[in-house]
Amino acid sequence: MSFTESIKTVFFYKYATFKGRASRSEFWWANLFLIILFIVSAAINETLYLILALITLIPAMAVAFRRLHDTNRSGWHVIINFILWVIAFVLIIFAFFSGFAFILSDPAVFDAVITGQDADFSTLPMEASMEAGLFGASAIGYVVFAFAALIHAIVITVFCIIKGDESDNRFGSNPLLNQSTEEQAQEVNGQPTKMVLNSLTVKELKDLAAQKGVNILSKDTKAEIIKKLSDDA
Repeated sequence: MSFTESIKTVFFYKYATFKGRASRSEFWWANLFLIILFIVSAAINETLYLILALITLIPAMAVAFRRLHDTNRSGWHVIINFILWVIAFVLIIFAFFSGFAFILSDPAVFDAVITGQDADFSTLPMEASMEAGLFGASAIGYVVFAFAALIHAIVITVFCIIKGDESDNRFGSNPLLNQSTEEQAQEVNGQPTKMVLNSLTVKELKDLAAQKGVNILSKDTKAEIIKKLSDDA
């Protein structure tokens, strides 16, 4: 799948399609487009960046689901990883606010904790002790969940890099051999695209050539038939 075909498929034809499979080219071209989009939008305006991030969140997750399906793995890895990052984000927010409250309650004790010095928590009022405990628990929790999310993200990335199943699996047929969705069977000026032609069998290609009056020789290979049909388009 080419760069433009990937963009059309991921962000238009299969915007919220979590079922089925996606080839490596479909997935990585789409992610390259997202990287470029985010860099440009962030340079222009933060609000624009946030809007585009929200708009592209669903198709980005959907294509990740399908890419994992192509390797016969559950797409729910994406949701699990997303939840881990959300939990880590919430914990760091808790740590920030509890730490800030702790500073206000007793700056000297907070400084001692940060610098590794002995701090006398026995003199702290109950509220300050609770803030200190919440800060410590939140900070440790953040480290644990952020580390788990990072490792899990690396594992998912590896899954997305490796080659998909060549045969059918529980999530569908090989997208490289059978582009069966109607959305991908788009036509340009009434003619099938090269992507659609590649998904047809030799017999189907010959039938199509006969319908269009394209001269096909019996010795022509599939690639030669596709070339003639593409030239005719």
